[in-house]
Amino acid sequence: MYEMLLKKLTSEEFADKFFCGLISLLQNCPRDTVFLREKLLNILKASLKTSLKKNFSMFAPQLLIDSYLYNTDVVIFQSERPLYFHILINCLNHIILDLNDEVLEMIAKKILPIICDLTLPIQIQISVCHFLIKLHYHLFNKSLMLDLINSFNNRLEVFAMKELPFINEMLKKSKTFFDRKCSTLSNSTYSVNMLGDYTSCSFSSILKNPSNKKKSAPEFKNCFTICDCKNLVKTMMENSISVVRRFRVNDKREQDGNPTLDYVHPFSKLLKGFLAAVIIFRIPSTSYSIQNDTLQEEKDTLIKLSKIFCSFSAMDFCKIFLPNIDTIFNEMLQNPALQIFLQSLLFDASKTRELSALFLDFILNHLEEFDDKNKFPTLFCLLDDVLRAMLKFPQNAELLNQFLLPLIKQCIHVVTLTEEPVNVLKVIISFMAIISVGNFENIFNHSVVPDLPSILQTMITWHRTSSNQYFQDQVLDLCLSISINCNSRVLMSITQMIMAPIVDALHKNSSNFILKALKVLQHLYQLDDEFINSSTLFWKEELLYGLHHAFIISSDEAKKIISLLLTKFHDSHQNLQAQHFFLAQC
Repeated sequence: MYEMLLKKLTSEEFADKFFCGLISLLQNCPRDTVFLREKLLNILKASLKTSLKKNFSMFAPQLLIDSYLYNTDVVIFQSERPLYFHILINCLNHIILDLNDEVLEMIAKKILPIICDLTLPIQIQISVCHFLIKLHYHLFNKSLMLDLINSFNNRLEVFAMKELPFINEMLKKSKTFFDRKCSTLSNSTYSVNMLGDYTSCSFSSILKNPSNKKKSAPEFKNCFTICDCKNLVKTMMENSISVVRRFRVNDKREQDGNPTLDYVHPFSKLLKGFLAAVIIFRIPSTSYSIQNDTLQEEKDTLIKLSKIFCSFSAMDFCKIFLPNIDTIFNEMLQNPALQIFLQSLLFDASKTRELSALFLDFILNHLEEFDDKNKFPTLFCLLDDVLRAMLKFPQNAELLNQFLLPLIKQCIHVVTLTEEPVNVLKVIISFMAIISVGNFENIFNHSVVPDLPSILQTMITWHRTSSNQYFQDQVLDLCLSISINCNSRVLMSITQMIMAPIVDALHKNSSNFILKALKVLQHLYQLDDEFINSSTLFWKEELLYGLHHAFIISSDEAKKIISLLLTKFHDSHQNLQAQHFFLAQC
């Protein structure tokens, strides 16, 4: 009815008087006339579908009515506020191109607090977020953009402190509590109706309504959905990416003489907020949601989260992440899926070195926690991802110069203090494996040469004295792995020390141990004959018996190496045993 009437009234003079009078009535409407206010809002809504809307731009500032914006009177304005915002955002979207920078800045400042207003439905907050980012594309103001990020920070903090605990509590009472289908935004934040259902109740009203407290979970008619929560988090995430891209954050500072803005702290806090909030994506939107869809949505969201931080310079990236390393690890203990977020950054060429360095330093300072059965899986996943990134980006191997020797030394120290020493040894074993696979032997030899003899001596002592067979085997494996990565010069300096581990490995019923021992021997026998003959003289008999044992149980690859080694023995005329043994096996 309103729309049909308004279509007939198209003169500019009428439009000006119409909007002026309508807004004046909204501003001065008596407190107890709810019905009248709703009528006025519906008339305003209808006017946006007519040609009158082109005259509305000059009245936009007057439509920002504090009593509606800021919930100054919950009882009076509770029912009208969602409708008001529904209309307001539609109005502003229609006229945004007609507004000057001064008005746009005023609008932004006025509606920023709405993002954290829990008395409004989440769909309204989502629509406000989208409008604000649209506004910033027309008004480039870095200070206002940081205000937007700070608003997101406050909203994420509230979400983690209030809404997530509420969701978990309700799900404990009833798994079907959130099964009400989301009327909009169910699949994408870019739904046609960006405002959602403005009649939905707010999170605040759910908590405060006395009648709700008396209801059991199944009786509770819920209008607060997990789907909406996820879309709010994704919307803030997408908008943060847009802000960063607009910001063009890099090492260059303001060139116009303006003071440099501190964007590092807001984005550092934003990282912390999102780390806590994304656990919502581990929760199915409904009890009947398909698990694979939930997992895929979670993965996509975590990859999207990483994109917020990819545009920062190396220096600012470190400043953002350094204060949050402990938080990242603690959140990973609760939400292992965060590994996807970290992998996205570790395998990004522009960020891999900085993040790898931060995590290697973290691991170095938390080696004692590898003994904690609850923390070990997460710590080892971090280490594994850092080392895999090193294989993908070989330039990261330079970090070994800084961290390898301190890590080995600290591991040796921590082993004696832990109940699960093998977990700590696995750190060194992982490094040795990556050095071999990545051909980083030169860096390894340069990094550990001065301390290698004492390191090996300590490990050999452990191998001889430990009563734990599994620990003995791990130490033996480590001694062989270290020896394999040594160059000729280093190997010559430790030959006498490693003969005992080699002989022990040859007598094992393990193809892995035997093959590693054979590779070390093969490397040794490529050195100076005179040196090898004198160095192995004491071990020659045990070596031959070990090779005999290894030949019986080994693979074809190992047998080929053994045959070459025995030929070396024979050619050197070390003894007739080698010749007889070789002939017997052939």
